[in-house]
Amino acid sequence: MELSFLKPLYQSSGPFASVYLDVGRDHQNAGREIALRWRAAREALTRQGADEPTLDALGAVLLRGRDVSGPAGRVAIAAQGRVVFDDLSADPPSQQIARWARLPHILPYLAQRRLPIPYVHVRVGRVSADFDGVDADGAAIEHRVEFDEHLAHKTGGGGWAQRRYDATVEETWRRNAAEVAGELDTIAARAGAELIIIDGDPKERASLLESLATATRSLVADGFTPSTPQDRHTVGSREAESPTAILAAARERHRDQDVEEFHRRRGQEAPLAAEGLEQVLRAFREARVEHLLVVDHPETSQELWIGPDPLDIASSPEELARKPEWLERDRVDAALVRALVATDAKLTVLSQEGATKAAFESADGLGALLRFTV
Repeated sequence: MELSFLKPLYQSSGPFASVYLDVGRDHQNAGREIALRWRAAREALTRQGADEPTLDALGAVLLRGRDVSGPAGRVAIAAQGRVVFDDLSADPPSQQIARWARLPHILPYLAQRRLPIPYVHVRVGRVSADFDGVDADGAAIEHRVEFDEHLAHKTGGGGWAQRRYDATVEETWRRNAAEVAGELDTIAARAGAELIIIDGDPKERASLLESLATATRSLVADGFTPSTPQDRHTVGSREAESPTAILAAARERHRDQDVEEFHRRRGQEAPLAAEGLEQVLRAFREARVEHLLVVDHPETSQELWIGPDPLDIASSPEELARKPEWLERDRVDAALVRALVATDAKLTVLSQEGATKAAFESADGLGALLRFTV
């Protein structure tokens, strides 16, 4: 996961108030319940020392209901009387959080955030094709191609004239498929797509696949994916997957690839990997971390010493090569994410199942891919 989108967050100086709140409005009393949750969070932040202007700024965002309908979760982070990070999603937070600290508490958001994968989803029919998806910059893709309905359907009659008509219809289908394929080739290349999902009747899907450029065809997800609200169901003797399920599987493959790369680098004669908190901290202080793998442990409260520089990060002040102008203790995950953002390094958050695949030898569930050895 690229973290450059978090750079503006760290341009503010702390301390920060971080709030994770269920703001879903899917029943009649939702507004009152949200107000009660925010009141509890505000009281908790007040006890921790948060200032009134910062709390007021958070309340204005968290109690806003015009942009919410149905289940929803909101992550809002504020400092010095203004909100510096605000994200609304369709998923309520896995835990309600209200924290006042030197650094923003952002890892729970990153753990729940879906890995952005640039993709194109096309729903192809006899007389139209609808494209949607997300490009490499996170921008939504929306496009539609329509065809004349004339000669788009067989009539099911008989005789030589009918056979000639059916042949004309099939040729029309092939031309339409070629036109859709050309559009898909262009859209996928422009979007930097890593995945293509084709949704439609098996015959139409097959015609489109035959017309695609080789590079585009290599990105197409396996399996027939009909338009359906279900994640999985059966079409004939074949199991079909919805775009949601295919994207989830792609994200899991990305995580598995990161774990495999960690194993490969760890096994080298001159390992380009670090494992365990102390090795990882040392690599951060030397600006060698390229990609951090961390097992999500929301229950942990372990802390580190931090200073004003993102690489002022250590288990004890004596480990720092220089004396910062201030030192405080904050959460391990908060300190690590700040260091990742500052050094343009990537992050992969692993579930407990992912931790098993990683087979970390240290109990703290930390591993890093390194830029160079020393």
